[in-house]
Formats: sequence, C-alpha cells, structure tokens
Amino acid sequence: MRHCDDFEALLDVAHTRNADYHPLLSDSEVEKTARSAWDYEHNSEKENWVSGPQRVVLTGGNNGILPILYQNADALALYVKLQEAHGARVEPFAIPPKEMAAVGVIPAFKKSHHRYRTARDFLLKNGLIIKVHHGKGRTWRDGELVPDPHLFIFPSTPGPKSGPNITNTPPPWGYGEDQQ
Repeated sequence: MRHCDDFEALLDVAHTRNADYHPLLSDSEVEKTARSAWDYEHNSEKENWVSGPQRVVLTGGNNGILPILYQNADALALYVKLQEAHGARVEPFAIPPKEMAAVGVIPAFKKSHHRYRTARDFLLKNGLIIKVHHGKGRTWRDGELVPDPHLFIFPSTPGPKSGPNITNTPPPWGYGEDQQ
C-alpha cells in the first residue's frame, strides 16, 4: 500500500490480489477493505501498525500485567525487550543472562548477568513467560558440543494462574447468572 499514490491505485492492487484467493471476496468487500486500509494510512487520528516500528502493548487494570511488572523495574525492562524481539512469534526463545549482559541488551543493567537472571526468574514465577525446554547449558550433538539453553514462550494469557478453590470461596456475586 505504501507504493500506491492514490486510492484508485490501491483498489486496483486489492482487486488484483483478490483474484489469487478462493473464495473471492465480493467487489464491495474488496473496496471496503481497501478503504479501511487507506484511511489508516492517511488519517492522522488512526495509526497503521503494520510494517511500522515495533510496538509493545502492556495492559493495566486488575487483570493486566502492569500491576505485576510495577513490582520489579528490571522485569518490566526485560519483558518489554522480549516482547519487542519475540512477541509476534510463536517459536520458543532463549534468555541467556550472561550473553545478554555481555552485549548490553538493556544498557541500564550495566553488564550484570545477575539482573537479567533475576528479572527472568520474576517473569517466570509470575506467569509472564513459560519455560518449555529445560536446557543443559551445553550438550553433544553430532559429535560437537553445542549450546542447549532454556527456552521460553509467552503464555496466551499472561499472569499468574489461579489454583483450585481450596478455601471454598464463593465466586463473585452474579457470576454465571446470565448463563442459566
């Protein structure tokens, strides 16, 4: 879209692309989608986040992750850096404290691998990342000693998970009434 000089050019590209898909969108749906994309690109009150700078969105409120991250500034910095680098991916990622400190991924940590490790452990303890592979540090593969780091993913809904209701606390008033 960034190479289209006007809406008609964008609409032409949209119709051309639509021809490659099955089932085809109707002409009115193609035009509606193209108009929406054009508006996001050319309306100063809307922002097109596609192919722009990297962004990280953190939620506040009672169910958000900000109240958790406000407890630990280093964890907040690491979480934002990890989201910026890996947030849009589904593949597991490593968080190697010594290597991150050596290259200064977060300059405020001043080459302290302990700060990376402590921040990582806080994120793990609070359910903001999940360890999916317990690495051994190094392992032999095909006759060669290769790195085997711990690997992590972001949960689909970040934050601590509730456990069983062992105190028999009743659910919030009105919960489930509209479901009967």
